Amino acid sequence: MAKQENGFIIILNTEKILNLEELTSLEESQSEVFAENA
Repeated sequence: MAKQENGFIIILNTEKILNLEELTSLEESQSEVFAENA
């Protein structure tokens, strides 16, 4: 059970990391769009 729980925690942490990367790339694309419109 402990191994499964640890694996689950690792999966959750990986999803959080992926979400952070997606948010960062979204912010970068928005900045590019604003620069083009300026």
